[in-house]
Amino acid sequence: MRVDDGLSGAGHYRFSIGGLTAWALSDGFMRVSPVQPLFAPEATAAELESALTHAFHPVDRVEIQINVLLVKMGKELVLIDAGSGPSGTNGRLPANMRAAGIDPAMVTAVVLSHAHGDHIGGALDAEGAEVFPNARWIVGRTEHDYWTAPTQEAKDFGLGADALKRMAGQAQRVFGVIGKKVELVKGGDRVIEGLELIDTPGHTAGHMSVVISDGDERVAAMGDLAHDHVIMFANPAWTVAFDADKAAAVATRKRMFDRFAADRTRVFGYHMPWPGLAHVRRMGEGFEWVPEAWSW
Repeated sequence: MRVDDGLSGAGHYRFSIGGLTAWALSDGFMRVSPVQPLFAPEATAAELESALTHAFHPVDRVEIQINVLLVKMGKELVLIDAGSGPSGTNGRLPANMRAAGIDPAMVTAVVLSHAHGDHIGGALDAEGAEVFPNARWIVGRTEHDYWTAPTQEAKDFGLGADALKRMAGQAQRVFGVIGKKVELVKGGDRVIEGLELIDTPGHTAGHMSVVISDGDERVAAMGDLAHDHVIMFANPAWTVAFDADKAAAVATRKRMFDRFAADRTRVFGYHMPWPGLAHVRRMGEGFEWVPEAWSW
């Protein structure tokens, strides 16, 4: 690592799910400033500042982590999403995998929560070659069909038609390379023993979350049910500009957060503070992200 890059060095974290070995792997981060209008357009400035201040969160910015989950499941080495790819403060996933002693070529399956660029862009390197050449791709049919269609529509997408077109172009480039390795699935399909796919639409039409189980222990990789550990927990009705259908995103978030809290499910957050492991606790009409203590 260069000594002048200004970043900390911890990019891989090993933990267990029952008898399974898992790793949180960092692909980097994105910084958003100011917070609005990208986040919580439903909130007044005062409401948002109050929620952020109460939780000791900066009021002028959001740091969106990119945490990728890797799990050894029998003969399978399963990656949940692929990171953002080589750009700016992102694209650190392959290096962090190797630092953890794992060659990206060892990955046998990639499960895609959805096809936004920060989840699918890491499938290809800067030269357009596959980063995970021996992996099959488990992709929701609804998600795949949406992004590979000639045109895309999203009634609530807040970044404009040009941005949506660019995102579709990136997804189509990736699918053009990995196409023959894609297995199209739907929520409820059992493609790997111990892995459950759950339809969680709203952020995108075909967004899925993934539950990894072994014995009585499980971890729910929630994908993009939330992008910040305060904003969408303090008020689950607050959204983000990337949501394709805000009403559906809110309904899904409330449903899944209720489930996580009631079941005391251990949760892995793709965009939550590193290394992304926590529980969700109900707090009045909202929820709270309760980080799991680091374990050596």
